[in-house]
Amino acid sequence: MQSYDVHVTNKDYRIGRPEGLSEKGGGEGRRLSLLVTVSGVAKFGTEESGLGEARAFSDVVFLVPNWSSFGGKGGNIKARKWVIQNQTFRVVV
Repeated sequence: MQSYDVHVTNKDYRIGRPEGLSEKGGGEGRRLSLLVTVSGVAKFGTEESGLGEARAFSDVVFLVPNWSSFGGKGGNIKARKWVIQNQTFRVVV
């Protein structure tokens, strides 16, 4: 990995929020949506076939709150706090 960057895209993400969850539920920073960008160089292949040549890659991930981790009715406080809503992975050929 050569670089990474994170940006808050929405500090009060509400899409898909259960009706029973209060407006301020989840504590500070729990309702953020985040855009994470990672780039670097990786070798693709297996050890048996010999690792291939290094190729540049970039990965963009959009993370949103996992509402089931907030507890309440049907909630699971042990669940992951964030889920991937969208991901774009690119390899330079």
